[in-house]
Amino acid sequence: MMRLLVAGLGVFLAWTALAHGQAPSADQIFSETVRDFGSVPRGAQLYHRFVWTNTERVRREVTELRSTCACLTATPVPRVVEPGQQGVIEVVMDGRKFVGPKTVTLHVMIGPDRPQAVVLQVSANSRADVVFNPGDVNFGVLAEGSVAQQTIQIEYAGTLEWKAESVQSTGPHLEAALEEDYRRTGQVGYRLKVTLRPTAPAGDFKHMLQIKTNDPANPVLAVLVSANIRPSLVVVPAPLYFGGVKVSGQAVRRVTLRAEKPFSILGVDGLEQGLSLTPPGGAATVQSLNVTWRPDEAGELSREIVIRTDLERYREVRLKVQGEAVP
Repeated sequence: MMRLLVAGLGVFLAWTALAHGQAPSADQIFSETVRDFGSVPRGAQLYHRFVWTNTERVRREVTELRSTCACLTATPVPRVVEPGQQGVIEVVMDGRKFVGPKTVTLHVMIGPDRPQAVVLQVSANSRADVVFNPGDVNFGVLAEGSVAQQTIQIEYAGTLEWKAESVQSTGPHLEAALEEDYRRTGQVGYRLKVTLRPTAPAGDFKHMLQIKTNDPANPVLAVLVSANIRPSLVVVPAPLYFGGVKVSGQAVRRVTLRAEKPFSILGVDGLEQGLSLTPPGGAATVQSLNVTWRPDEAGELSREIVIRTDLERYREVRLKVQGEAVP
């Protein structure tokens, strides 16, 4: 209950600020503005998501991202955020580009109207006694449904009887296993084998694995796993925009579905508010749908239609349709 009250108070204060012509503060739109990775292995790739909320009544855009160090890259996902929706600033800190403690400032500009500057801070301490080679697991570009494997070396050099005891993944799409490679005085090496399962979703895949060690000062090491997974079905355009259409008139827009293997469209649900189409017959790798809109009254069109296919991974494809019926 207390969390709900605090969240509600934050939204109230943000809207009150807007009513008086003031932009909301960074604390009101970002859930956090500081991330400290602590001690990390030399060469590790560090990943974090800063979540922010558009508390204004108009869409907002991340217009600029500026880092004080080349060791930190940042990407807005998405760049434009609708009112009441959330966006993410994804940051990756490259542990190969610094040694010892490092604090980086990321300047974020949100606009374009009434530009607002937000400052984010990212810190880490790149330790020299533990090294990842390579610094992360990067599967590159893969087709959806693929299985991929990669191995990285973990090396320790120091006075401890150092052990990597276990590896954990918080998501269902990865398998990981540790194997001790060698052990000698002052040195120990492990191999971390990571498998990407075929269930991984299409898109930009990023996930952190956690390696538990017996080092009381640094009991957990994080490993970034990433991949760019191409979808096995692409819908263009999405969303589908009709623009302005006169009442009792009509407009036709084409939607194209492309897959890696032949497929059939079994039907389309949600055809209301004057929407209609005739599904094509037969199987093909490319299917085109001509969607017709005949509005019978003025107003906004904003709904989802559901395209049913015989593809195992895409039994239902949801497509947002938008337009404006004008007198």
